[in-house]
Amino acid sequence: MNKLVLLASLWLVVPAFGQSTWHVDAQAAPPGNGSPAAPYTSIQYAISHPATLSGDLIVVAPGVYSENVVFGGKRLALESSHGPLVTVIRAVANGAVVDARYFGQGGLGRVEGFTVQGSPSYSTIGVDLANTLLRRCIVRGHRKLPLVALGVGVRFDSWSSVTECTIVDNWQGVGMDAFLGEGEVRSSIVAGSAHSDASVAPELVTFHYSLLEMGLENISGNDNIDGDPLLWSWIHEDYAPILGSRVIDTGDPAAPLDPDGSRRDMGAIPFDASYAPAPTVYCTSKTNSLGCVPSISASGSASVSGSPFVIASSAQLNQRPGLLFYGFEAQSLPYQGGWLCVRAPVRRTPLLNSGGSTSGNDCSGVYSFDFDAWIQSGVDPALTTGTIAYAQFWSRDPGVSFATVRSDALRFGIAP
Repeated sequence: MNKLVLLASLWLVVPAFGQSTWHVDAQAAPPGNGSPAAPYTSIQYAISHPATLSGDLIVVAPGVYSENVVFGGKRLALESSHGPLVTVIRAVANGAVVDARYFGQGGLGRVEGFTVQGSPSYSTIGVDLANTLLRRCIVRGHRKLPLVALGVGVRFDSWSSVTECTIVDNWQGVGMDAFLGEGEVRSSIVAGSAHSDASVAPELVTFHYSLLEMGLENISGNDNIDGDPLLWSWIHEDYAPILGSRVIDTGDPAAPLDPDGSRRDMGAIPFDASYAPAPTVYCTSKTNSLGCVPSISASGSASVSGSPFVIASSAQLNQRPGLLFYGFEAQSLPYQGGWLCVRAPVRRTPLLNSGGSTSGNDCSGVYSFDFDAWIQSGVDPALTTGTIAYAQFWSRDPGVSFATVRSDALRFGIAP
């Protein structure tokens, strides 16, 4: 079949799925019967069940599914109900984490809306494709070698299509079977590969409206770009694009519009101008001289546009000087009897007073700092949209080693 005709027919065959619909939910009571009221608890169980036939649809609820999934010759539609950010298929063995190969007739299989996660313990292919549409998936962490042909995010074994996917942090981003693999990649991001973003025959696997961080000269297709995709945080596996990313509004112009009504973005996660990673507590506090453990917290969200954002720490000694310090990289380093949770260089805010009881010694003190006002002041030009910051409180306490106490720490992103 001519590839253009096959591509045009791809969207027509997808609605043909659903002769029977089966449901999977890892939180349900096993084994279930596949109905909405009593879903299966394993994706592989749902696929392997004799009642599941080619042409069926399997709908997967949010959760982490620790299993390698094999279609086993069935032409299936496997889709998550709530998308890749909350639905993860995680490797538990060597080989393909999702083996979606189908070599029969009657249309394409489909895998949509998952994160397919590798493991340092296994040598894996993220998704192995043959006659399959892979859409709106994050494929990451397939690095362990040296088994041949593994460490690949997505591999083509026969004609397939990859669209609106984010393929990151693999040994090799996209690969192909040496003799059979062919297909296309559209509106996708391939980046952060240890070896290569794409190892394919350009005449067999083409790229269109996609970003490859490196190796653009080794592929064929149209309207592709290279370089850093500018995603929020590789370390914390947050692959949403930040303001200024070149993947915004540069996906396939023939595809349906993004949720905000603009042209399709590249990758599995559309750009959201209001998004920033929520404040998250990490690291460990040092116990003070009264046996209290200071804790850090935040209210609101950081933004360059003036959204309220206050960072506080309670259970501090009353009426003591202290301050908030911050930087742009985290650590958990034993230091002066406690932990240093922000890597140098750091910035320091003006001195604060913990307040609390006006007499005696207790743990009624609270430090509070309006970080939004600090951003708005322009005193630190590094506090811009798309930045991840890390903050920790320091205070005086003559009764402990080195006469200082440090709270646990806070990680947060700065939105537009």
